[in-house]
Order: sequence, then C-alpha cells, then structure tokens
Amino acid sequence: MNWHVYLQNHASPRLQIIREETLVVTEENKVMTLEDLALQPLELRVNYVQEFIIRLLSSWSGADVAELDLNVGLHKYGIDSIAATNMKLQIKNNIGATFETYYFIQPKTSGLTIVNDILEQMNNKSTTCDEEDSSGNDNQTKIFMSKNDTEDAEEAAIGSNEQELQSVRTNKEKVVPLYTPDDAVVKVFMIHGSQKSALALATFALGFQQQTNIALYGIGVDDASFEKSDYGTVFTLAQRYVDFIRKVQPRGPYYLAGYSFGGTVAYEMASELKREYNETVAMVFMVDTFPWFPKALTNCTEYITKCGEENLKSTKKLVTRQVIEKMAFVGLGITRKEVDNLYENLGDNDEVITALENQAAEKNLNFPLKDQVDTVLYEINSAAKAHIDWQPSKIYYEETITFICSDETYLFSLWKPDIWKSLVERMDFLYVSGSHVELLDETRGKICGSIMMTTAAMKYQSAFSTFILQPVRSRPQERLAESLKQGFVIWMLSSPSSSTMVKGTLWLDSEETVFCFENKALGRRKRQKIFLKELSNILPGRNVDAVRKHHVNKSHIDSLTCMLNTKGKLYTFRSEDWGQLKQFNDALEALFGIPFTQ
Repeated sequence: MNWHVYLQNHASPRLQIIREETLVVTEENKVMTLEDLALQPLELRVNYVQEFIIRLLSSWSGADVAELDLNVGLHKYGIDSIAATNMKLQIKNNIGATFETYYFIQPKTSGLTIVNDILEQMNNKSTTCDEEDSSGNDNQTKIFMSKNDTEDAEEAAIGSNEQELQSVRTNKEKVVPLYTPDDAVVKVFMIHGSQKSALALATFALGFQQQTNIALYGIGVDDASFEKSDYGTVFTLAQRYVDFIRKVQPRGPYYLAGYSFGGTVAYEMASELKREYNETVAMVFMVDTFPWFPKALTNCTEYITKCGEENLKSTKKLVTRQVIEKMAFVGLGITRKEVDNLYENLGDNDEVITALENQAAEKNLNFPLKDQVDTVLYEINSAAKAHIDWQPSKIYYEETITFICSDETYLFSLWKPDIWKSLVERMDFLYVSGSHVELLDETRGKICGSIMMTTAAMKYQSAFSTFILQPVRSRPQERLAESLKQGFVIWMLSSPSSSTMVKGTLWLDSEETVFCFENKALGRRKRQKIFLKELSNILPGRNVDAVRKHHVNKSHIDSLTCMLNTKGKLYTFRSEDWGQLKQFNDALEALFGIPFTQ
C-alpha cells in the first residue's frame, strides 16, 4: 500500500482529529512518538527519523554530522554494549520504537537499517490505527493487516531468530544472535568473558561476515544496565548454558567457543554434553583462556593465590578505567582526554566517578556509573574465584582444543596454557598480537572471529566426502581451483622450527582429495601427500604459534601459508612472489568455499 497517498486521502474524521492534535503537540514539544509519526506523511516520517538517527550517531560516536554515512555498519563507529543500551533507550524514549539491545551490535546493522526498521514499525502502527477505525467495514479491513499480522511484523523487525530463542528468555543470561545468516548450517555458541556481557563478543562476529554458512551466537547478558546477581560456578553456568543451546539446537554436533573465562565454561559445557547427553562436540575454541590450576599441586597453592590477587588487582584497575571512559563518553559526551584530566586532578577512581555523577545530576541525567563499576568488579572477582575453584570432572571432553594466544598469555599467566593438553588429545596453538583485553577490539576481534569461523567450517566439512559449503563454483572460482590442479611452484619449510626451504611443485589431484608436493633431493624425486579431509585450518604464518616462535623476526613470516593437520602435523609453504601468494590463497578459498584469514 502507498501510505503517503493513503494518509493524504483518508477521510476518517477520527484520524483527522488525531492528526490535527498531533501537529499541535509536535509544534509545542518538537518530539513525536511512534503513534504520532505513524499519522504523518511519508516524507515527513522519513526525514524526521533520519535526522534523529544521524544526531544520535553523532552524539555518541563523536563524528561530525556531515561525516556520517548511514550505510556504514554501527561497529565502524565503535559500538559496544554500553552504547547499544544507550541507543536502545534513546530511540524508545524519543520515538517509541523498540529493539533488542543485541540488534545494534550485529555486523549488518547500519544507520540506514535502523531508519528502515523504525519506519516499518510506524507502518505497522498506522495499520493498527486504521484497522481500529474501519473495524465495521469488512471489505475495507481486507486491505489492512490484522492485529496478529502486526504483532508478527513487529517481531520480524526485531530479528528472524526470535522464535527459536523465545524459550531461553527467562534468565538474565540469554542466547544472543550476533551473526545469523538465513542459510547457516553451523551454529557457533560463544560464551562471555568474566563480565557477563554477550554484546562484548560482537567484534568476533566481524570475522564471520564474508560467508553465510556459519552463524555466531553469544551467551551472556544483552544489556549493560543489569544488576548484580549470583554469579555461579563454572559447573552451574555450564549446566545452564547447555540447557540454553539445546533449546536452540536440540541435537549435536555442537560448536563451542569462549573468550577468557568463557573458554573454561565452554570446555565444561563440552564435558556436560558428553557426560549427560552423549552428544558430539565438534569444536571447542578458546580465545586467550587462562590455564586451570590442578589442586593436586598443593605446594604451589599459596604462590598461585598471591600472584592471582596481584593480576586481578591490575585487571580490575584497567577494566574500571575502560568502563568510566565509555560511560562518560556515551552518557555525557566527555572525551577520553577530558577523563584523563579528571584523573590528573583527582587521581582516584572513586573521586572521578563522583565528579562525573555530579555532572550528570546537574544536567538531570540518569547516570549510574558507580553501580555499573561495582557490578563489573563483582563479576571479575566472581569469575576469578570460579575459575580457580574449577577442576575437571571424572568424565570430561578429551578431543581437540583450538587455542588463540595473545602477547600476554605466556608472559603473565600463572600457569602455562599447555596444561590444557593434559585433558585432550590435541591442541592447536594459534596467535593474535595484542593484549588480553585488546583481543576484543575491532581489528583483533575480527581476526579471532575469522579463525574461529574457518575452524568451524573445516570441522563441518570434514564429515562429508565433498566440500559442500560451496557446491557450485562460479567461473572465476573454477579457474582458480583448476590452477591448483595444474600446480604451483612453491617453497616448503622442512619443519616449523627450521629455516630450510625445499623448492618443489604442489598440485591437487583430479578428485580434489589430495595435495601432492614433489621435489628433487640428491637426484631423486620425493613426493609428500596432504589429505584434504585431514586439514583443520589454513592460516598465515603470523597466526600459527609454532611458526611464529621461530620466524617472528623474519621478514618472510607474512609470506607463509600454513596448513594445519588434524593429526598434529603442520605444512608450511612460502611464495617469494606476492602475486602468486595471493593467487594461491584465493585458489584455496575457491577450493574449500571458505574465506580464509589472509
């Protein structure tokens, strides 16, 4: 229906009176509700909503109105859980449109997306009003949506995954869709860090965007304005979260991941699924999870406790500063530099919090900064205790852990991450530069997310005889795959720790099941086979910990392509020509149907 024409020509006296009353109120207050706007001409609605969203984006991103592009995803402006909660409340209070908090942190959400979804809610509201006005006319009501249809449309505006998630809405923690394409065949469930925010995991979803087969769900709280509650042990959280994911996905195989403390919970969830439900867990993926501490080593307990307290103290100081800076900017428009000045003048967290809350009170703004900081510190303390107390059960997950290390993992951990090896058959140690906290920023989070996605995709494809994630290749992709069959002249490292390169030819067999690397040594031809079904990932050398340890300071590390094998083997290739390296990596993507990290 053309609502612009309809609203201009509708003859209902009731609607005309409402429209005139609305115009008077709008002139006086300069604010329109969703119901008010639903009665306005289409052009007025679009302009009003668009201008409001532009001002809102400008206010918390710090960008000039003229520089804003509504087509750009919100994550480009640094959206996080605090900003998302603020935006949700601002839109609801000023326009009346309602959204879930997680809606704002999904990669596909842009300023234009928000404008269109608000307009859709307005159309639904217009339909409801018109239905009420014409309820006595059977023929006329056929034009309009029913009340149930309106409710269905409003649910659709919030997200296509809402129906399957309804049953897990009763707890404060939820299953939160972070990237959920319609064609997804694999669901990755990622657990929150020590702070229970699922929205903090949004940056990992950026690494999933270039494909539509693998979805990412976060587990945690989807609102930054929650109150303190019983945190729970690793075991109780794992039991609760297993119930959550089984309501979304009743049967395995399951793909689990966790950031920091969430990695420990993900591991216990894998054990719970094996122990209680005899389910298959295809992936356990840890992002910089701290090692567990065996209680049997009683002579180290006092030392571990003391070191843990010191590390916890520095972590709380860093996180508190981050929370203050974020809330000051989002809630009051105070920049990081201005917060720095407050610290220089006042010197103490408590004094800075009091000063900021006083500024908010002068402006008559709700600004519960101290409550937010207290909640975050409570969660960090609770997660640290839960992690130290955890011990593996008698029946536990024993297969493979994929583990991403940061710069801090080996330097500041109380216990080496290798301790996880004592529980599983194999660990793939990978690496992303930056500190533990920096792995959540946009650039590093995207890299971690990309590695997580490719790990899940390769695990999924290993169960099939063909590469089913891309059953039909385009012509360019087919040509790239054919180039692998023709062969690449390339160098291969004899071992991850060696700088010795062997020059040979790598080619793919006609059935697309085996790579063969052939070279000459001492006048004899040597051939090495690499079975595609045994590959667990393909990554640049800088992201593979075993390679990085020996080649990190060498200029050729960025020209290394590593094939990880499910049996613990590692095949590392090097191309001296960047054009050939790009073609080689593109050909691998075309072959597997997966956008690998490059």
